[in-house]
Amino acid sequence: MKEQTENALYDILTQCGGVIQTAKKLGITRGAVDKWKNAGQVPIARVRDVSNITKRQPKDIRPDIWQIMTHEPD
Repeated sequence: MKEQTENALYDILTQCGGVIQTAKKLGITRGAVDKWKNAGQVPIARVRDVSNITKRQPKDIRPDIWQIMTHEPD
């Protein structure tokens, strides 16, 4: 599951144009997005914001949380 969340973050950063552009689009600091990159995932509190700017479904941004919420097996 960790690989899926890391891949989702990588795809989001690529779509947005990198860390700096992602931060600008979200109105947050580059350092905040760098922390996401180091953690390998978008924080739960930012999933909706990221969904709004990328038009991705929350389940595609944090598949690990979606699985827990829907009780879907691996």
